[in-house]
Amino acid sequence: GLSPEVERNSSMGVFKDEQEESPTLLPYGDYRDESFFSTLFTWRGSVWPEIWKLVLAAVLFSVFVCFLDAVIPTNPVSNSQADIDAAKLIVNGGIRTSLAFYSLLGLALGFLLVFRSNLSYGRYWDGRGFVGSLVKAARNFGRQVIYDIEDGPESGRLRHDVIRLVNVMFGITMLHVRRETDLSRCPRLQFLLKPEEKALLTSKVYCARTAPDTYDYNTLTSTAGSFHKTVPFPRRPLMVVSMMNALVREAYDKKLVSETLRKRLERTLSDFVEAFNGLDKIRGTAVPLPYVQLVNLLLFIYVFTVPFSLIKHFAWFTPIPSGIIAAAFFGINAVSEEIQDPFGFDVNDLPLEKFEDSIAQDSGMS
Repeated sequence: GLSPEVERNSSMGVFKDEQEESPTLLPYGDYRDESFFSTLFTWRGSVWPEIWKLVLAAVLFSVFVCFLDAVIPTNPVSNSQADIDAAKLIVNGGIRTSLAFYSLLGLALGFLLVFRSNLSYGRYWDGRGFVGSLVKAARNFGRQVIYDIEDGPESGRLRHDVIRLVNVMFGITMLHVRRETDLSRCPRLQFLLKPEEKALLTSKVYCARTAPDTYDYNTLTSTAGSFHKTVPFPRRPLMVVSMMNALVREAYDKKLVSETLRKRLERTLSDFVEAFNGLDKIRGTAVPLPYVQLVNLLLFIYVFTVPFSLIKHFAWFTPIPSGIIAAAFFGINAVSEEIQDPFGFDVNDLPLEKFEDSIAQDSGMS
């Protein structure tokens, strides 16, 4: 048979080569190796697919405004008081308006857009931080189990099950933050989960237990001083943490881990829960609707009425500055909308699959 050290490293494949570096995790839309001009004209991952129709609509509308300004008289038809009063009813003798109003409105709108961008950017980097905390907890938990658990008749199985559930934890969390309920959406889970675990994770109930003297992980039953109850439990990552906690308790009951190691492992499990809570907070908390609604309303009013002010200075060239203003304001708003939920499948969302692959490679289950 294999020695405990060989079994620990070969059967699990965890941290088997400390010289081997983990793959560099880059965003899906990584652009750091591109030149200035290639970045400038990149289409995939930019805001242009989201805003080009709005910008085009603003440009075409400014052309229509130019046509109106050309056909509507800009001066009274005569010097009579009646004609002067009629011209005043058409806003300064035409459809042209003052720049002062749009300067104030643009200042307020710019402040709202910047504030929303900072809010979305904060959600994006908070999400990245919590994903990093989850990866850190997975690596720490795997290292502690592989190298610190005592050797025994069932130590190999316990090590394998724990590391397997570490990978399951990240996959289930990835599905949770993406609001996916079908386990097949994460292919790695298909060969990591046991049939009874898959049945438990696909159900909407959870069997809870209290202080059992013995616990059978395969059947999820306990005896001597415990009871079961069925309660709704929609957050499946917490069910996986409970499974890992049950394995730690089983290893402790079989004298495979010391009291000190058990407490250390349970603290790491708490790190899993803390990271999940942060991810779940971002997933379940949207940007307040009144704020988004106000920004979109002011943005629409500003972009589609500013040509009335610009035409006084640019005449038939008004579509050019109108298009630039529309691209700037709609672009900033589109960036905010894209990064406020960083767990999806957009080019600029967090590459959760790469993090999942990194954990699998570190644990030898890739």
